[in-house]
Amino acid sequence: MQNRFQYVDQLKQMGAKIESIDAPVQDPERFYNFNTTDAKLTDVHAIKIFGPTKFVGQEMKVHDLRAGATLILAALSAKGETILHNVSQIDRGYEKLAEKLVSMGARIKRVE
Repeated sequence: MQNRFQYVDQLKQMGAKIESIDAPVQDPERFYNFNTTDAKLTDVHAIKIFGPTKFVGQEMKVHDLRAGATLILAALSAKGETILHNVSQIDRGYEKLAEKLVSMGARIKRVE
């Protein structure tokens, strides 16, 4: 899965300090939970995250389920407003996530 960190650029826009690293792995086939036979030299399999981060709200598109959950968590801690498009990606994997977060104090408004 070569795009597993495609959301990192979005987190960087929000203020995250993240860098791609080439972490040496003894046995990639066993270590990673994906097919590495089609891997390219430019693929990123590890990142280093520096924190804490003061996120700033942004407007962005959710590309997949896990990235969506990550962006929601960043948005909840961000200063200002965050607008997420394509939230159906999140809905398909997390049942009533917005409602659950609102019940814990999050301010989320769904616009259809």
